[in-house]
Amino acid sequence: MGTGLAHWLTQLQATHIPGEWGVIETLRRLLAAVASIAAARYDEAEASLRQLARHQARVPTSTRFGSSRVLLVHLYQRRGQHEHAMAEFAGLLAECEGQGMLGRAILEGAAAVPLLHLAVARCVCPALAGRLLSALGHSIALQPLHVPDTGETLTPREVEVLRLLAAGASNQQIAAQLCVSEQTVKTHVSHILAKLNVASRGQAAARAHELLQKIYLRARHLAECPALLKCLVRTPTQRANHSFK
Repeated sequence: MGTGLAHWLTQLQATHIPGEWGVIETLRRLLAAVASIAAARYDEAEASLRQLARHQARVPTSTRFGSSRVLLVHLYQRRGQHEHAMAEFAGLLAECEGQGMLGRAILEGAAAVPLLHLAVARCVCPALAGRLLSALGHSIALQPLHVPDTGETLTPREVEVLRLLAAGASNQQIAAQLCVSEQTVKTHVSHILAKLNVASRGQAAARAHELLQKIYLRARHLAECPALLKCLVRTPTQRANHSFK
């Protein structure tokens, strides 16, 4: 455990003031969970974070110093439970969007970047995940995508349209997201259907999830980077000074 984390955790655990703000107890639990993860006490950390997540869902402002759900995502990543991690992160993104508190999903700064890349690759709230990546200064550099069955290659723009289509976006929504006309989107969709050799948007979406696994596999190694936990260990002052537009 880092000396900074140990210092703050010791101070908080030793100090219980009657009537103290609820955020202090939240911070105390978050730091204890980070310590448990660092010590590979995963079951202990998960139980604590699950309990805290229920509290933070009721009191969104308690995420000011950190999100228990973000820590849960990283916990699952460290355990190699990538599907659990993405399921948790998808719920977090949806919750943040519903509450209008998008900054919660990137409260951990650089540690959120690999997860956001995975979300885009897996078509999990791709539009929102893309916006958050941009806010963190990590725009998505799309690459052409080869389609083995047909020998065709989707252009980077077609890949972007396909991701949004697979996420359930309408032509109008895709046009608004990409700042193009709806007719342009229809043209892209037509080209995509032809290149995938499918007859409907539903079939295209199904193929998208298969094809985009390639992108997912290339991106997944980022989420397994040991440096992620280090990104989580910041002092309360550092967190308080970290804001998002």
